[in-house]
Amino acid sequence: MRAADPVNTSEQQALILRTLRQRGPLTRRQMADLTGYSVSLVRQLTEPLADFNFIMTTGSTPADLPGRPSQLWSLAPDACRALGLDVSSRATRIVLLDAAGQVQYQAELPPQQPNTPAEMMTSLAEIVETTLASLGLNSAALRGLGVAFGGFVDFKQGVSLDAIDIPHAQSLPLQEYLAGRLGMPVILDDRSRAMALAEARYGAARDGRDCICVNVSSGIGTGVILDGALYRGALGLAGELGHIPVMIGGSPCRCGGQGCLETVASGTAIEMRARELMKQGTATLLHSLCDDPARLTIGLIVEAARRGDAVALALMEHAGQWLGLGLATLINLYSCDQIVLTGSVMQGNSILLEIIRREAQRYLIRPIRERVRLSLTELDALASAIGAATFILDAEFDHGFARRLLPLEGVG
Repeated sequence: MRAADPVNTSEQQALILRTLRQRGPLTRRQMADLTGYSVSLVRQLTEPLADFNFIMTTGSTPADLPGRPSQLWSLAPDACRALGLDVSSRATRIVLLDAAGQVQYQAELPPQQPNTPAEMMTSLAEIVETTLASLGLNSAALRGLGVAFGGFVDFKQGVSLDAIDIPHAQSLPLQEYLAGRLGMPVILDDRSRAMALAEARYGAARDGRDCICVNVSSGIGTGVILDGALYRGALGLAGELGHIPVMIGGSPCRCGGQGCLETVASGTAIEMRARELMKQGTATLLHSLCDDPARLTIGLIVEAARRGDAVALALMEHAGQWLGLGLATLINLYSCDQIVLTGSVMQGNSILLEIIRREAQRYLIRPIRERVRLSLTELDALASAIGAATFILDAEFDHGFARRLLPLEGVG
């Protein structure tokens, strides 16, 4: 067992908090077993945490377990709270998370349509300010704001590099502007990485350490979790599956490349092909579901596939073949055993999932072929906003709590 170390008390308490976040509620004995600390040290460490309302009791162990019932401890919801802002071409969403990652508040607003870059930054700041005012909170009540932005993001600099579907989002210093105006820490990253973090903490990949989350929507984005943490790579854009070239001489891509996976398997690509077929007069249920090809959506195409429409099923087959190939490439590179598919194209789309599984099996190397799990997301449209707020929660549990705990007295 480890002995008390007054110099490292705050770090020891931070480890207790991380353990409760990952495994709670726990008894002090269970905390001792998981951290390697003695029960007496755990008691010393947790008493001040309870006094400062970082942790709280949440009942006791069941009476049918051996021994006397013991108190169970959990994180206090208000030990730290964070806002998450999700900015996409379809909507702007904001959530408030408590220390356990539970949603305390949520709202959905129309997509941003600014006339200038300055208007974009001002509009996002006003959304946060309005939210805080409606909740009766100020910046000091939060540990920070996470922003999930729909485009290429320089995580280290906190800058939106480019966003094809969001106007006036090029070279936008969002992190610096929002932090300065709101008076709180801000972390900026792209939407797909935020989704991946949400899946790793609260969704289909919460029981593992590694996963790849693929967001198939108007484009194709990817977030990679390795050893429990987001992997961004030295240049910050690791895992851009949608922009892996798959066709020599293929169609131009919105990224400026050619023949990217996104050009043949994204929601935009599926919709474009379906509209062409409708305009050509091809017999399909899509005509009954939508009388104007220009208004056709991926949701209607998926619905037609569910009803057995041959054209819609063929569109799913075509996209699934390419997605299976792309995912197999990614899995072979990262040797990751958990793949979560999310986004508007994949939500509840078991037809496409089975095609992707079949095709991926064809290209995966034999030693891992039977060990890879492909599943649909368990989260809803709030996933990116939740992941954005979790950027802040992760930073707090990694090092923020340890700094906050330094002034606490009466420990060790």
